[in-house]
Amino acid sequence: MRTTKKILSMILAFVMVLGLLPATALATGADQVYISVSYDGKYIDDKNGDPLVYVPVSFEELASVDLDAYNLSDYKYDEDGDGTYEITALHMVIYAHENIYGGSWSDVTFTGSPGSSYFQGGIFGFDENLNYYLNGEYPLAGEGWGATSDQIVLEAGDYLDIGSFSSWDFFQDSNYGFHFFADDSGAFTHAYSAEAETTLSVKLVRSFSAMGTGATVYDEAGYEVYYGTTLYNATGSVTTDDSGCAEIAFPSAGTWYLWADGGYGMEYPDSIVSTPAYAEVTVTAKEEPAPEEPEQPGEAQDVSVVLNATMAQLAATVTEPVFGTTAGEWTVLSLARGNYYAKDNAYFTGYYDRIVETVNTT
Repeated sequence: MRTTKKILSMILAFVMVLGLLPATALATGADQVYISVSYDGKYIDDKNGDPLVYVPVSFEELASVDLDAYNLSDYKYDEDGDGTYEITALHMVIYAHENIYGGSWSDVTFTGSPGSSYFQGGIFGFDENLNYYLNGEYPLAGEGWGATSDQIVLEAGDYLDIGSFSSWDFFQDSNYGFHFFADDSGAFTHAYSAEAETTLSVKLVRSFSAMGTGATVYDEAGYEVYYGTTLYNATGSVTTDDSGCAEIAFPSAGTWYLWADGGYGMEYPDSIVSTPAYAEVTVTAKEEPAPEEPEQPGEAQDVSVVLNATMAQLAATVTEPVFGTTAGEWTVLSLARGNYYAKDNAYFTGYYDRIVETVNTT
């Protein structure tokens, strides 16, 4: 009974502590979301000079962004009305702009209203002509209505890809879209695995979607894919085939990177209208074939049967050996060494007598 009361007391204390926490604290955790930012078909640099591509950010880090402190209280979003504010893409953009890119929020012009917010300029150093995809698709708030950053709710594993362009032509060109690598099932991926010196097949696709449509995925044929141990420092490149696939054999084990730059337009060939793609490849050492085991000797064969048969044939062929190498002396030697007859056998005594007779007559 005491144990039950103790457990109930612990549960009650835990519930009371939860009640004291701010609503956004409940949304933190160890899970991560990812962000990439590009400009005119290449990933921009972060504050350390590294490409800002597929950077993981924890929900705990995102929850540290207090919208009240940015005078953005109106942009808090409680999607299901349970009193808990959601972690949104707005949290991600603010966090990445300040902590990963190294910018200041004071440089950003953020306008509009809740559900219709707008980055007018300054975010990641960009002008207002940017777009973003969530998990490879244009995010929608509803049919025919795009979702703005303050109402894009993030979940574990989500990927926010932000692309900006120097020309507005990307909105109206048929080559517009966001590039991704795909796995064998066609799903977007940022990770492959391979064995050194063994061919890996990769696939490059371009995703396009708009407010009124779902995502359409195109195979990127005849597109150059680069690879190297450092992003933007290519060891080599391959060109995709008609299905957007290319094969690469990595020369050594380690971490390798794949990337493809954004492309020029079809109707506007002087303008970059698509974003880059990125994937990391874990390459393991080539497995050496196991050494061949030495051939084991077979079981010893009993040669006595063959030997006896041979000696029997000799004895039957040379029945009365006499003096001379061509008269049977080699047969006598073979039968004696092979112990075919006893030493006092008539075969040998007869041979001896004939030798004596030959000596006495010469």
